[in-house]
Amino acid sequence: MKKIFKILMTIIFSTTTTGSIIACSNPFADPNVIRITIVTDGHPINDKSFNESSLLGAIQFQEEFEQWTNRPEELKNKKIVITPIMPTTIDENTFVQSYGQSVVMTSAVTVASGFVQKSSLVRAQNQTLKNLMRYIYVDGDTEDDIVASENKNLAGLLYNAEQSGLMAAIAGAVWLIAHANEYGGFNNLKMSTYGGLNIPSVTNYMYGFFWGLYLVNESKNLKPEFNQQLKDLVKILNSNFDVNNDLPTIKFVDLPNQFTGNFNQASTSSKAINTALVSAGTNIIFPVAGPQTSDTLSALEAKGNGKVIGVDTDQQLQYGESADRFITSALKNIVGSVNYMMWRAIGYDETPQHNKLSESEMDEIFKTNAPYRGGSDFVGIAKNSAIAAIYDGIINNTNLIKDNGFLDQVSQGWQKVLKENHNDLWNTGKDINPFILSALNYHKKDR
Repeated sequence: MKKIFKILMTIIFSTTTTGSIIACSNPFADPNVIRITIVTDGHPINDKSFNESSLLGAIQFQEEFEQWTNRPEELKNKKIVITPIMPTTIDENTFVQSYGQSVVMTSAVTVASGFVQKSSLVRAQNQTLKNLMRYIYVDGDTEDDIVASENKNLAGLLYNAEQSGLMAAIAGAVWLIAHANEYGGFNNLKMSTYGGLNIPSVTNYMYGFFWGLYLVNESKNLKPEFNQQLKDLVKILNSNFDVNNDLPTIKFVDLPNQFTGNFNQASTSSKAINTALVSAGTNIIFPVAGPQTSDTLSALEAKGNGKVIGVDTDQQLQYGESADRFITSALKNIVGSVNYMMWRAIGYDETPQHNKLSESEMDEIFKTNAPYRGGSDFVGIAKNSAIAAIYDGIINNTNLIKDNGFLDQVSQGWQKVLKENHNDLWNTGKDINPFILSALNYHKKDR
């Protein structure tokens, strides 16, 4: 089997046509199998974070498909098979070869997990692999100015993760103020974040977190009503808190470099950043770096009683041995959105009756630019025990969720960051205050 597979792979990358691929006697071909491949971002599929969420979304789709009793004739005898592909490196050629494996395995759709796959997906659609299968791109899109409509067969999944980061910062700040006595009192409260790479799908979380902390610290000046609501939330967690007093200021711990430069667990740079944050007395750390959450937990275990805010999925469930360290997690509903898009990839919708989609509806999904699919349904924070009592007071807060409220404002600010500077999103973002943006201008935050 391995020898046959190598021959097939040689064929796919040595020809400029697809006919030889189809003509081959393919051991993977089975008319009753709808195969889904998941190409990870170079990390294990069970990474307790991003890739695992993509897998769980595919599994959710698989389970729902199997429970669909009144399938149309064309799907009656079909079964879903999920095959992860985990590249060992994250260069463009390796990713394109991974998509080639998906084609050889007669995959109907490949879930490409992670922003780092963008250039590879552009190349795959524009060149040898075009129109051979559908793609679901988690955390990105291949826009129509780089992939022509006739070549595009990809549905992008984009998330307003800056909104999740904002809500996570508010939840963390309220919790920290309520537990200030455990951390040396009101004058010693510190929070921070770090990321793997300074790319949009990482830095948008961090941007929301940074300005979420600012929002708490400046709430008295920005919106007194919201300031009072925050005090009331603190009171829920600590009955001894006097709502007549001002909220304390929580310091953001700024590092010379807020990025590890990779997503590798236990990398030298990850250990260095986590050591620096813990040594600086950071009480709550928000790692946006996949498996490096483990490094944050290890650093905190070695010194102090600090807490963590997870990312992408409810990481308290995935790090059960350290569950008490998690205040909440900033969420992208990757599981739900992958499931949502998998139904569309086979031509149906996600409703219980699974209506068949028209050709024009399919073109709208797979041949056009991706909106923020699902909107607020696909972002949020986890309802962990630490913040369960104040969860509704945050996610349903009118000042946050109303039109042009704080969530809309932070998204508008993030869009401005993207337009201003694609090379250093983080430092650009620290200068663009979403809460004092005017129509076309912004004011730099004093630092």
